[in-house]
Amino acid sequence: MMEDRDKSKEQLLGELSEIRQRIIELERLEAEHKLAEKALRENEEYAKSLFTASHIPLIVMDAETGRYVDCNAAAVQIYGYSNREEVLGKTPLDVSAPIQYDGSDSATEAKKHIQACCENGSHIFEWRHQRANGQIWDADVYLMFLQHREKSLIQFKLQDITERKKAKEAIKESEETLRSLINASSEPLLLTDPEGAILMANETMAQRLGKSVRELIGVCQYDFFSPDIAQNRKKQFDKVVRTGEPVHFEDKREGRTYETSAFPVSDERGKVLKISIFARDITERKHMEEVLSESEDKFRSLAEKSIVGVYLLQDGIFKYVNEKLAEILGYTIEEMLDKMGPQNVVFPEDLPMLEKNVHRRISGEIKSLNYEFRVTTKNKDIRNVEVFSSLTIYKGKPSIIGTFLDITGRKRAEEEREGLILKLREALSQVKALSGLLPICASCKKIRNDKGYWEQMEVYIRDHSEADFTHGICPECVQKLYPEYYKKKQ
Repeated sequence: MMEDRDKSKEQLLGELSEIRQRIIELERLEAEHKLAEKALRENEEYAKSLFTASHIPLIVMDAETGRYVDCNAAAVQIYGYSNREEVLGKTPLDVSAPIQYDGSDSATEAKKHIQACCENGSHIFEWRHQRANGQIWDADVYLMFLQHREKSLIQFKLQDITERKKAKEAIKESEETLRSLINASSEPLLLTDPEGAILMANETMAQRLGKSVRELIGVCQYDFFSPDIAQNRKKQFDKVVRTGEPVHFEDKREGRTYETSAFPVSDERGKVLKISIFARDITERKHMEEVLSESEDKFRSLAEKSIVGVYLLQDGIFKYVNEKLAEILGYTIEEMLDKMGPQNVVFPEDLPMLEKNVHRRISGEIKSLNYEFRVTTKNKDIRNVEVFSSLTIYKGKPSIIGTFLDITGRKRAEEEREGLILKLREALSQVKALSGLLPICASCKKIRNDKGYWEQMEVYIRDHSEADFTHGICPECVQKLYPEYYKKKQ
C-alpha cells in the first residue's frame, strides 16, 4: 500500500489504462471464443447433415474396439439392414465374407487394415462383404483415422464394386480366352499401338521372328523388316489409323508371299487405339492359283472352240457358259452368266428329274451322268438336248461341269424312223406270206397240205394267206368249154 502511495499520479493512470486494455482484450477473446464455439457447433451440425444426407455409405468405427458408433442411411442400405440401430455396435467381421480374395481369414486381414490406417492416417483396400441376407458383394474401402474429443475413431466410406469386379473378371477371362485362341492359331498374329509398338503377339509370330512372346512386347514391329517392306507396312497401318477402316495387302519376304489384314481397335469416340494384325503365308495358294489360272485359260480356249455347249453350274447358277450353249438357248453369254440356272431354261416337266440328278452329283452319290431332257429357248421353242456332266470343284466349292448337245434334229429323225417302222409293221401284220416249195399236182393243180391231203389251189391259198378268191372264166376256157357261146360273142 505504501508503494501505491509512493507512486505518482501519472504512474497510477498508466497502470489503470493498461488494466483497461487487458480487460478489453479479454472481452474480445471471450467474444471470439464464443463465436468459435458457435461456428464449431454449426460446422459440426453441417458436417453431421452432410454425413447423414450423403448417398455414399459412411461409417464411424471405434478404433480400439472395432465397433461401429455411427453410420448414415446409405450405409444401412448397402449392408442390407432395416435401420441404423441394426448397424450400430456391429464390427467389420459382422458384415464381411468369411474368406477374402486370396483365401485369407477376414478376421486376420481386418486387423491388418485397421492397424495400417492408425499408423498411416488413411488406408485404401478392396474387401469382400456379406449382407444380412448372406449375399456376397465387393467394395472399395477408404479408411481415415481421426481424433474426436480425445477418442480414436476411424471414419470410412464404401463403394460397391461388385459389377466392376465381375466385369474385370469377365475381361480377364476374355483376355485369357483370346490369348488361348491367338496362341492356337497356326498363323502369326500381332496387336500393336498406332506407332507400331507390339502390345501382344502369339507363339507363332514369336517363333517366326526368333523371339519369345515376352521379348516382343514393347518392340517396334517395323524393326523386324527390311526398309522397303517396313515402309509399305507403315503406310498401310497409318491408313487404318487415319480412316478407321481395315486394310488387306500382300507382300513378299524371303521368297514367300504373305497376305496381311489389319483391323482397327477403337474407343467409343472412334479413335483408333490399337491395330490387330493377321498374316497368312499364301505362297502355295498363289502357286495353285497360277496353275489354276493357266488351266482355266486352257479350258476356256478349248470350250470356246467347242462345237457343243459347255457350262459350269454352281449353287444352281451358271458360272460359265460358252458361245455354243448360249446360241442353242437363244441367249447371250452376258444374259446367262451369274444370272440364270437350269430353272430358267429346262422344260418344266423335266426340271424335277434334272434337279434330282444335280443333287446326286453334288452329294457325291455319282460322279458323272449322261441323260436327255427338254429345254425352252428364249423364243419359247422346245428343243431336245443331251447332257454329259460330272462333279468338280470350282473356287473351293462343289460344282458341275458338263457338255450340252442339241439333239432336236436327231430326235425328229428317230421319231420319223420309228413312225415308218410302225407303219411297216402294221402293213406286214395284214399280210401272210407264202414261202418255200408247194407240192402241186401237174394235172389237176391241187396242192398237198401239211397233213398230206390234196386241196384245191384256191382253198390252200385262202387258208395260208389273207387272199381270197372270186371265180370267173378266162377267154381261153370259154372257147374250150362253151364254143357256141364263144362264137356268138365273136
